[in-house]
Amino acid sequence: MARGEGVRDQRPAGAGAGAALQARDPVARLPGAGPKTVARLAAAGIVTVGDLLALAPRGYDDLRAATPVAALPQLSPGQVVVVRGVVRRVHVFPRRFLDVTVDDGGATLRARWFRAPGGMARAFPKGESVALAGALRFGADGRPELIHPLNVTAAPPGIRARYPLIDGVGGRVLEKMIAAALAAGADTAGAADIDYVDDIDDVLPAGLRARCALPGRGQTWRALHLPDAGISAEALAALRAGRSPAHRRLALEELFILQVGFRARRASAGARPARPCNAVDGAELLAAARARLPFALTAGQANAVTAIAADLASPRPMQRLLCGDVGSGKTVVALLAAVAVAAAGGQTLLMAPTEVLAEQHRRTLAAVGGPF
Repeated sequence: MARGEGVRDQRPAGAGAGAALQARDPVARLPGAGPKTVARLAAAGIVTVGDLLALAPRGYDDLRAATPVAALPQLSPGQVVVVRGVVRRVHVFPRRFLDVTVDDGGATLRARWFRAPGGMARAFPKGESVALAGALRFGADGRPELIHPLNVTAAPPGIRARYPLIDGVGGRVLEKMIAAALAAGADTAGAADIDYVDDIDDVLPAGLRARCALPGRGQTWRALHLPDAGISAEALAALRAGRSPAHRRLALEELFILQVGFRARRASAGARPARPCNAVDGAELLAAARARLPFALTAGQANAVTAIAADLASPRPMQRLLCGDVGSGKTVVALLAAVAVAAAGGQTLLMAPTEVLAEQHRRTLAAVGGPF
């Protein structure tokens, strides 16, 4: 849980001057992004607004319902809870910590903030009602307590995202920056659609998203960072488990970008010239090599040999991966491909990962090798 602060709204209400913000813009354009914060985010690989919004939360805290203080002893340490009560006692230890006792119908809870700002105690006047959210723990005397809880007295109840630890950047800072980025994309009426992330920068084609029933990029980021307060228990469980539509969308986007990169690399390599190994010239030699095999090729092996021979005859580089289980006959297919290359006057290098396997290949190929 991030270091506590005074009563503040966690979510900015308007776009302000950031209405023209784009996902490709630097994070320095966001409120709260000072030079040190920007440098620390960059060290974590977060440079643009899009990078920041792509930072998936590591968990979610349900702040919609308060837990009676009297019921806290039945809960497990570390569970995030919301408690409401009346401030009964405030102890300020300058430059050390702030200690606040909250009373809920006679049951008391201790809240502590270490190295709290000097004026933080003013947020807890005695006799006032407050709401605190934090990870539950129990002191040496068995009393429930919260360390550095959030003061959510004035904040609307909802689902709060927790983010991966970034050295020097607190969770509250990330929350504010992400909320500001999302708010900056909304129109002046606070509409849900965020054009700068939903349309312009969405790398997934709309047809693909529709077929897979996946949200747009902007909808994905909102669902991840600012879940609807009315979300069902099942949907919240899916978010926490990383199985929500938003998480599936992120996974598909990553695979899609990877595949596009592979296709681009393949197209670039395929555009280079290569020396063709004419399949017609090697047909007789291939037939002789197959006749010397102590077995007949399976249909799959024969199809692979034919496809490889056709690729070798092309003036473009062959880009093919031969797949098969152990003992399925990959070596004999490689041998026949080498025969096709030899028929065109070329050479083949057969590589093996171990000396034992290399010796095994040498013996196998020697048994069927030689002039055909």
